[in-house]
Amino acid sequence: MRTSLLYRRGSFGGSFDDLICAALMQERDAEFSLSAGFWWGTSVLPGAPITVEDIHNVTSITFTAGLSNV
Repeated sequence: MRTSLLYRRGSFGGSFDDLICAALMQERDAEFSLSAGFWWGTSVLPGAPITVEDIHNVTSITFTAGLSNV
Protein backbone atom coordinates (compact mmCIF):
# COMPACT_ATOMS: atom_id res chain seq x y z
CA MET A 1 0.00 0.00 0.00
CA ARG A 2 1.20 3.49 -0.90
CA THR A 3 1.90 5.50 2.27
CA SER A 4 2.75 8.93 0.88
CA LEU A 5 0.81 11.88 -0.47
CA LEU A 6 0.80 12.23 -4.27
CA TYR A 7 0.88 15.84 -5.43
CA ARG A 8 1.92 17.97 -8.37
CA ARG A 9 2.36 21.53 -7.19
CA GLY A 10 5.76 22.72 -8.39
CA SER A 11 8.08 22.60 -11.34
CA PHE A 12 10.32 19.92 -9.84
CA GLY A 13 10.12 17.20 -7.24
CA GLY A 14 6.38 16.53 -7.06
CA SER A 15 5.61 12.99 -5.95
CA PHE A 16 3.11 12.51 -8.80
CA ASP A 17 5.87 13.48 -11.26
CA ASP A 18 8.12 10.86 -9.66
CA LEU A 19 5.38 8.24 -10.10
CA ILE A 20 4.77 9.22 -13.74
CA CYS A 21 8.49 9.03 -14.55
CA ALA A 22 8.91 5.67 -12.78
CA ALA A 23 5.95 4.25 -14.73
CA LEU A 24 7.38 5.51 -18.03
CA MET A 25 10.79 3.99 -17.29
CA GLN A 26 9.27 0.64 -16.37
CA GLU A 27 6.87 0.51 -19.32
CA ARG A 28 9.50 1.50 -21.91
CA ASP A 29 12.50 -0.15 -20.24
CA ALA A 30 14.21 3.26 -20.25
CA GLU A 31 17.12 4.49 -18.17
CA PHE A 32 15.49 7.88 -17.53
CA SER A 33 12.32 9.86 -18.20
CA LEU A 34 11.28 13.48 -17.95
CA SER A 35 8.15 15.15 -16.68
CA ALA A 36 6.94 18.56 -17.76
CA GLY A 37 6.30 19.46 -14.10
CA PHE A 38 3.04 21.33 -14.45
CA TRP A 39 1.54 22.99 -11.38
CA TRP A 40 -1.93 21.48 -11.38
CA GLY A 41 -3.60 18.23 -10.52
CA THR A 42 -5.51 16.63 -7.72
CA SER A 43 -3.60 15.43 -4.68
CA VAL A 44 -4.21 11.84 -3.66
CA LEU A 45 -4.09 11.05 0.04
CA PRO A 46 -1.97 8.19 1.41
CA GLY A 47 -3.80 4.87 1.15
CA ALA A 48 -6.44 6.21 -1.28
CA PRO A 49 -6.76 4.47 -4.64
CA ILE A 50 -5.32 6.19 -7.70
CA THR A 51 -8.14 6.50 -10.24
CA VAL A 52 -8.10 7.03 -13.99
CA GLU A 53 -9.55 10.48 -13.32
CA ASP A 54 -6.55 11.27 -11.07
CA ILE A 55 -4.17 10.29 -13.88
CA HIS A 56 -6.10 12.43 -16.38
CA ASN A 57 -6.02 15.37 -13.96
CA VAL A 58 -2.23 15.33 -13.71
CA THR A 59 -1.35 14.44 -17.31
CA SER A 60 -3.90 16.30 -19.44
CA ILE A 61 -2.89 19.49 -21.20
CA THR A 62 -5.37 21.86 -22.80
CA PHE A 63 -4.85 25.25 -24.37
CA THR A 64 -7.34 27.94 -25.20
CA ALA A 65 -7.78 28.98 -28.83
CA GLY A 66 -5.77 32.16 -28.20
CA LEU A 67 -2.79 30.30 -26.77
CA SER A 68 -2.69 27.63 -29.47
CA ASN A 69 -1.46 30.20 -32.00
CA VAL A 70 1.54 31.26 -29.91
